[in-house]
Amino acid sequence: MDEGIRFRRRIEHGLGQAIARDELSLVYQPIVARNQLEVTGFEALVRWNTQEYGPISPATFIPIAEESNVIHELGDWILDTALAMVTRFPGQYVSVNFSPRQFRRHNFVGHIMEAVQRAGVTPNRVQIEITETAIFDDAERAAETLYKLRQMGFRIALDDFGTGYSSLYNIRKFALDSLKIDRSFIDGMGRERESAAIVHSIIHLGRALGLEVIAEGVETEAQVQALRLAGASHLQGYFFSRPVAPDAALALAEQRFLNQDLLVLILTAVGVAGALGITLLLASVITPSFSALEAKAIAGHVERTQAALGEYAAKVENAVRDYGDWTQSYDYMATPPGSPAAATFERDSFSPLAMTNLGVQGMAYVTPQGTLRIARWLDPASGRERVRLRTALVQLATHADLARVIGRNNSGHFYARLGPVVAAIGVAQVRRSDGTGIPRGYVLMARQVTSRQLSDLIRLDARIDRSGLGDAPMVTPGKRTMAIAVPIAGVDGHAVAAARFHVVRDVSLLGRRMLLLAIAGSTLLLLIVLLVLRRVIARLVLAPLLRVERHMQRVRASGSMALFQDDGRRDEFGSLGRSLNAMLSQLKDLREQIEVQSFALGRSESAVAVMHNVRNALNPISTILSQGIAQAPPIDRATLERAITELARDDLPAERRAKLAAFVQAAFAAKMASREAMRRELEVGREAMAHVLEIIGQQQKQAHERPSLERCDLSEIVARNAAIARYSDSASIAFSFPAEAHLALANRVILSQVIGNLLGNAAESIAATGRQSGSIGVTIDEDGDQVVVRILDDGEGFDAATGATLFQRGFSTRAHKSGGLGLHWCANSMTAMEGSLRLESDGKGLGATAVLTLRAAERDEIAQAA
Repeated sequence: MDEGIRFRRRIEHGLGQAIARDELSLVYQPIVARNQLEVTGFEALVRWNTQEYGPISPATFIPIAEESNVIHELGDWILDTALAMVTRFPGQYVSVNFSPRQFRRHNFVGHIMEAVQRAGVTPNRVQIEITETAIFDDAERAAETLYKLRQMGFRIALDDFGTGYSSLYNIRKFALDSLKIDRSFIDGMGRERESAAIVHSIIHLGRALGLEVIAEGVETEAQVQALRLAGASHLQGYFFSRPVAPDAALALAEQRFLNQDLLVLILTAVGVAGALGITLLLASVITPSFSALEAKAIAGHVERTQAALGEYAAKVENAVRDYGDWTQSYDYMATPPGSPAAATFERDSFSPLAMTNLGVQGMAYVTPQGTLRIARWLDPASGRERVRLRTALVQLATHADLARVIGRNNSGHFYARLGPVVAAIGVAQVRRSDGTGIPRGYVLMARQVTSRQLSDLIRLDARIDRSGLGDAPMVTPGKRTMAIAVPIAGVDGHAVAAARFHVVRDVSLLGRRMLLLAIAGSTLLLLIVLLVLRRVIARLVLAPLLRVERHMQRVRASGSMALFQDDGRRDEFGSLGRSLNAMLSQLKDLREQIEVQSFALGRSESAVAVMHNVRNALNPISTILSQGIAQAPPIDRATLERAITELARDDLPAERRAKLAAFVQAAFAAKMASREAMRRELEVGREAMAHVLEIIGQQQKQAHERPSLERCDLSEIVARNAAIARYSDSASIAFSFPAEAHLALANRVILSQVIGNLLGNAAESIAATGRQSGSIGVTIDEDGDQVVVRILDDGEGFDAATGATLFQRGFSTRAHKSGGLGLHWCANSMTAMEGSLRLESDGKGLGATAVLTLRAAERDEIAQAA
């Protein structure tokens, strides 16, 4: 005893010096979210490594600190250190534990707020963890304190929930954000039904109250999956990480414990499984099995009966456990029989009043060797001893394998047949109240179960059958009812009696009729929806696209700029038609102007260059429309119509109807996906048309003017033209370009034409290699008062000696082009904007780089733009 006191004093004194000696440290254990398993917070845990004793467990020194004022100094250090650490986390919160004594500290709220303000941390990044003991000792004061903390923005977590004495009313009363399930329940989930039931109950309680539920002590993959399915919002434990040092915690802060590629694979598998499951469900609903429905109903009755019997016996076990873990019982088993102390215990514990309060009729104490110490069976009505039943109880208590009943626990239960009655028997080892001491025997309690009690338990007219039967449930079908016998298992696992009752069979017939009605209604509704959608898609999507494509084919074949007949629609297709007409009108005017312009005045080159740029911009439109028409429909229309017509037949077999319904539904999904893809492509086409109109309008306006320069975001211009250039040719091209803004002085429209032309040339260069794919990369660098844009492709390239030739009028490396007017115009345009353009390549087959140089915007202009 003296040594223990001296040790406690040394610990207390050492804690006072630990901060100055730098012996304390904090480790951090991640708290991860349920869905993506990303780290949302860390729990700060203190560690003490002494010079004298080495590492000392927090379970040893925290209680000692709690009993003295050292806890306040220790708690202040933990809080300040954790707040300094949370400023280094990218966004996670830190959870700090506070003892009951700290929580009851004078001006606790002001103290916490002062520390947070001193550290420069917002309160929502701090979670205050308290135990049930801390708040229920003085509930009113605790409620006020928690309310103030919550109003200031702090997160509040109730730690070790389920191990204390909180009630639903108390939980609702306090301002909490989350409940932390004690690790003992998580550890017992896979072994004990009670632990799993408690965990599910806490999760459902938290969700019902709008609280987060954090599961502590998660150590296995099975626990992770079970808790995620149960609905726990956050997980914490060794499965994800042990408590780690600050630097390791920073690495964990950026980590996700769910592989993204695996997540995509899982989601894809779930989608496929869901689709197959719906198909199988529809098939099973259309042709249900009467016997299967009836078997499920019977199984439900059997399970409910077994659960009711198990609950009834568990109550007896709970009652006997109180006597087993009782110091007076423990002392009684050690006292000599017949002694005054033993007589007093037997008189008080085996009195009619005591047994009535316990709800049992029989009790017995047995030594570890199986020797009876005492046994009684009292009639609850008269309070008299029933000798026959007492004899049966003695026979059971002295001959049953009670150690097998208890197993690795300290209590257990079973049913037994005692003479003419069937009783639930609870067994517990006799130990001290705190659960210590070598067990000195067993205590048994018996509670009779009658037919009336059984009927009340399962809410059916039932009876106890004591005649011999098997160990498996028996079902005897009748014309209107089903006779069910559920065995009541004894100590050896074999039936000692059976619970017999009857259930009516009308429910299955009613379910079958309702199912047939639902099948007919859903099939008819699906048929109507598909017919309507077929007409809507054909009228609103397919017909307009076909009209646009036919008109574009006539324009390309004849060269005539005839306008597209507008039908007055106000959706994407109507906007596309109006943009097409505006483009054709301006192209017609431009062509007429070009025809009368004099090449001697030097205007022809500019006009032809505009047409060249317009051609590049029109290519994606033509490609989009051609791909849309050339693409085969997702489902053959004639086949779909035959399927719908066949579905309308009344004499169609159910299996055939199910297959046709699944086919029609899949056809509808394919059509919707095709429509969405076409809509996205049309949006790109519409943007390209707007780009063409802008080019033509600007060219007409500035035909004789030097272009005005303005601040331009080069990244935005490159991104816009890259989206259009993706459709410039049949090759699949991967684009990369910077996302941040880069400002330069240029004419936005002309620069957009130049970059679009260069991206188009790069795409053609990739297609000329014969490959089906390639890449184009754009980099933007600021060099003093200049901005340099580089467009790199992995296309066919060119010999370095012929680089200057590419800018000459009339020169082209490809026969289908009219000459090098595009690059010639681009170079002249860059010169007009006080910039330059050059081409570089390491040789044929090694790709090429276009280098554009522009004047950077002034610093004050950049600041204004920002």
